[in-house]
Amino acid sequence: MEIPFGGTEKNGTLLFDKKFYSQKARLLNEAGLVFGFNLDWGIKNGDTFKSFRSRLDFAVSLYPNHIDFPQLEEKLYREPKPTGIYSSAGRAVPWFCSVINALKIEASSFFSDFEEFQLCSNCSFETGFDPELAGHKAIEKLQLLFLRQKFEEKNKMHLFSAVKDIVSLNGAFSRLASENEESIVETSYNPDDLLSPCSMNIADFCENVTMESCSVKIFESAEGHDYKIL
Repeated sequence: MEIPFGGTEKNGTLLFDKKFYSQKARLLNEAGLVFGFNLDWGIKNGDTFKSFRSRLDFAVSLYPNHIDFPQLEEKLYREPKPTGIYSSAGRAVPWFCSVINALKIEASSFFSDFEEFQLCSNCSFETGFDPELAGHKAIEKLQLLFLRQKFEEKNKMHLFSAVKDIVSLNGAFSRLASENEESIVETSYNPDDLLSPCSMNIADFCENVTMESCSVKIFESAEGHDYKIL
């Protein structure tokens, strides 16, 4: 389901009703429906890059499956002057909001920093690496390198083991769903804890959950996607 995620221009100002979108997203999430947003920028009068960043940060907080930018796809739209660049490498991931909350940064800053990380010459960890063509495992490796750097910058490396586990487990489930690929993931915490709601607050999780090294098999069972400790 695609939801237009824009505003209404009035007297030269772009108005945006956060309450309306919050309620709509809450109903869809409670119903277990998959939805995404079409997030326009620079199409309506009164829009600014600052307000676009604010909409992007707010959109991510509502847990959409994906965010599309129709102004980059439809040639009929007026192309906005690029005042910011964001990376699109990777799939929609359930760990994203937990990670940026742990880092205490906004989604738009995270995307911008990730783009800069990829453009840095010393970040090319594979010769000829192209994020648009790379497989999911290679993208995940890049994401983890970036996340390690961000948690080092924020002096939060004590949280990174949990972050790595959460990213790796979710990545394995993603590949099982998309490529039918079973895998074994080495974790520093019990997967029951990592996949529970308590992992949504990573700082509290690391403070209250005991580390437990595990080998976790991700596989397809008769009941659907499943895992077990080996």
